[in-house]
Amino acid sequence: MQGKEHLLDAIRVLFKWKIFILIVCLIAAIGSIFLALSKDNYYQSSTLFYATNHDLSKPNPLGNIGKNSYYYGSSEDMDRLMTLAESDLLADFLIDSFQLYQHYYIDTSDVKKDFRVMEVFRSQYKVLKTKHDAIEILVEDIEPSMAVKIADAARNKINALAQEMIRKSQKQQMGMMEMNVRSREVRIDSLEKVLAFNRSKYGIFNSATQSRDLPEMLMIKEGKLNEEKGRLEELKKHSTIPKDTIIFSTARIKGLERQVLSLNKQIRLFTEGFSDYEVLYRAHQIQKDEMAFEGERLKQLQAAYNSNFTALHVIETARHPRDKSRPKRSIIIIASVLIAFVLSSVGALVTDTYKNINWQEVLNG
Repeated sequence: MQGKEHLLDAIRVLFKWKIFILIVCLIAAIGSIFLALSKDNYYQSSTLFYATNHDLSKPNPLGNIGKNSYYYGSSEDMDRLMTLAESDLLADFLIDSFQLYQHYYIDTSDVKKDFRVMEVFRSQYKVLKTKHDAIEILVEDIEPSMAVKIADAARNKINALAQEMIRKSQKQQMGMMEMNVRSREVRIDSLEKVLAFNRSKYGIFNSATQSRDLPEMLMIKEGKLNEEKGRLEELKKHSTIPKDTIIFSTARIKGLERQVLSLNKQIRLFTEGFSDYEVLYRAHQIQKDEMAFEGERLKQLQAAYNSNFTALHVIETARHPRDKSRPKRSIIIIASVLIAFVLSSVGALVTDTYKNINWQEVLNG
């Protein structure tokens, strides 16, 4: 019962103060109407895009042509674009490109002009990650066309900055690969000089062929030499054999002996220099193969560097907004009237409750 009586007392007090409460609410309504009407209309435009896979800007590894490629980027690719979208570098570009100091009516003689223009810009520029992992840029402005232009320019600049980062990395890689190729050229040239010296010194031109042919040739020549020696011995046993035949056979034996001696010398030199030559030859071939591989990789990287790749997939370009995004004037007016009603009601209840108290005595103790 006491609760009901207190509630009825409160209603009676509010009813007694109804004129005051009504006046306060009316003043709040009129004031909020003027305030709402004095605010500029803001229009919002947005653009939506996905990050591309960073690997698309890389050349395909040799032998991996046809391997599955992922066209949409990972969370790291998205974070990179989000970082660029929220960077001061992009903000400064947009502020300078669209002369936002003048557009936002910022006094350029103010020492805090940079802070103020950035504060206004950040309040009207938002970067969001959607539930489907796309990136959305929202731009508000009092001019619908300006919101569209800034949103599109921001997206294009993000793409350009991402491409610049990738090309910078590619350029560093190309520089390192060019240094490696030049270094290999120097090593190959040095190896070729050593190989040429060994060929001249040991008479090695084709180790695989010579290792097979030299012993075979020696065996053939020794066989012929032994055959000719046996023939000469038989000829000398017969006195009827012409002297010229003996001389010819002797000369043939001398020639074969020289050939056998020459072959033995070649085999001895070949055997002496074979191991070193083989090591140098294989090292030379390895360097040539690796240089050819790196040269091909360098060409692919140069082609990727000069290609017109994109760092993002555009889903929606910025559109001309048809309706304003703010202010919500009806909400401002309703909220102002409700706040005025609550405050005036509380004021009426407090005033009526303590109207009979002698505040002078309370204050003086």
